[in-house]
Amino acid sequence: MDTGRGQRNIVAVSSVIMIILIVINSINIYKQDISLQKERAERIISITSHEINRDFSYGITISEAIESQIIKNKGESGDFQTDAQLLMRDYVSQIEVVKADGSQAAYPEGAGGNRLDSLFSNKNIKKSVSYGINKDETVIHGPVSTPETGRVVVIMNPVYFTDQGGNKVYWGMVLVGLKAPDTYEHALSALRSFGYDYKLSTNITPATNKLTPVETSFADGDDARNMVSNKFSSGQCIWKLSVKPSGGWTSGKFLWSVVTGIIIGIIALFLLFLLMRVYEQRKTLQKMAYTDGLTGLLNRTGFMTECEKFLNSNPGNNVTMVVLDLDNFKIVNDLYGHKTGDMALCDMAAHLTRSFPEKSIIGRTGGDEFCVMITGADPEKSRELVEGAIKNKRVVVSDNKSAWYTISAGYADYPLQTETISGLLSMADEALYAAKINGRHCAEHYETRMSNIKREQLGFSAKSIAAGMPGAFIVYKADEKGEILFANMDLVRLFNCKDYADFLEFTEFSIKNMIHPDDYERVDEEISDQIMAQINDNEDQTSDGQEHFDDYVEYRIVTKDGIVKHVKDIGRLVYDEHYGNIFFSFIRDKDTIEHNDKDFVSL
Repeated sequence: MDTGRGQRNIVAVSSVIMIILIVINSINIYKQDISLQKERAERIISITSHEINRDFSYGITISEAIESQIIKNKGESGDFQTDAQLLMRDYVSQIEVVKADGSQAAYPEGAGGNRLDSLFSNKNIKKSVSYGINKDETVIHGPVSTPETGRVVVIMNPVYFTDQGGNKVYWGMVLVGLKAPDTYEHALSALRSFGYDYKLSTNITPATNKLTPVETSFADGDDARNMVSNKFSSGQCIWKLSVKPSGGWTSGKFLWSVVTGIIIGIIALFLLFLLMRVYEQRKTLQKMAYTDGLTGLLNRTGFMTECEKFLNSNPGNNVTMVVLDLDNFKIVNDLYGHKTGDMALCDMAAHLTRSFPEKSIIGRTGGDEFCVMITGADPEKSRELVEGAIKNKRVVVSDNKSAWYTISAGYADYPLQTETISGLLSMADEALYAAKINGRHCAEHYETRMSNIKREQLGFSAKSIAAGMPGAFIVYKADEKGEILFANMDLVRLFNCKDYADFLEFTEFSIKNMIHPDDYERVDEEISDQIMAQINDNEDQTSDGQEHFDDYVEYRIVTKDGIVKHVKDIGRLVYDEHYGNIFFSFIRDKDTIEHNDKDFVSL
């Protein structure tokens, strides 16, 4: 999985999780808010129920006060009108005393057909009256509505006396009429002011348990479900007050929590994205610090770090350190260009990765030098791996041109030969130099004698060697064009050119343009004959192992400033794996040679 796709997956999964958490959190906030609203509603209806019950209790208190006066007066009403007047309230419609013999007294006087005892013809009220008399309990009945009395809640308090024999004797009943809904209107209006719709229910009479709604603010068709309720008892009846917000149980916090959650989620995702970018950039920087940009292998720092980490984690394990490089890498660069050189380095990196075990640590430690630390193999197995890695010539193709290279290697064993990573690398490096001195394209295992090898032996450059040769020296291809590959400064000066570039421009890169025009055909034919003769000799004598052939020719040259010189050309034909058949030739001025010979004889 690539990094970009991995990041997108992380963000996608995080987004889904974030959305789920936002929804869950918003639902919890919504439920908590609704729960708090219901708790508040429960407290309010508890107080409201108490208010309604208090108003009913006052009606009962009125009946009990009248009852006390009757008992005090031994069955006589006494000053009933005065007592009733003192007990009267705005929501009390009337107060009556009805004796068992049917006589009655009412306040206010003159109620006539509006008397409460006129309700006794109602069968449900009869049940309440009978219940109160039989139980000797004050009973509330209603609300009940008639054209005579209007809508009232009737409080019925039976009055008993005890005769001389100790028996209870029914005397009559005190009736108190409470106007409905005036009695509890103040409490219900308070609910409306708090924004609640309500429903007040009761069983009407103690003779039944069925609750019937008697007051409600719900319009027809309104959903009266999911309400908060409170029950209370008064006058042997059950009352139930239920409320719900006028707009239903809603919470503005739900939308607020969703919006807030989305904002926080976006910020969190943005921070997550930034953290991932920082993490990826850190990984990239770390990779850049420890990885070779061209081959993708570890660089020197990364290689040494991984090697030390492995040895610290696996002390005493057998490992083999191998140092390898491309033979004559400079020639590959010079002949085919740096693009091909880079391809050769990448090819070698891939080749080493395939040639050594997967757990091996491989790095490019500089230029064309590579290092491999073989883990989990004994020295003999490591030797086989190294020999196999360098055995074959490697070929890379660039721009339809094939370039080849070989590999040299040096290796040493840990902990058999050294117990330090630096010592191990140094030994493998010295073994590599031994392989180079021994002709390249080979592998050398470190031996103590190799520490005496002087690296200066490999330090001579072609320029230094050419400058140290006693005379003019040239290298050119042994083909029809005779392309000049190299010439030292003695040869440049022989043609009176100011520098090598001037010489190449003058000769147009060809050996043939060095020869005097009058000698050209002869020299060309003579050189061609000698080349063919030597090639033929080479083919005939391959069994003898002969690898080069010498020749000799004399001709004239014309310098850049027009001077004609007689020269002697001593050449050697060799075969080069990169260039094919080439000539190495010494060219000496004939006059200079004869002059030097005379000087030598005179000595």
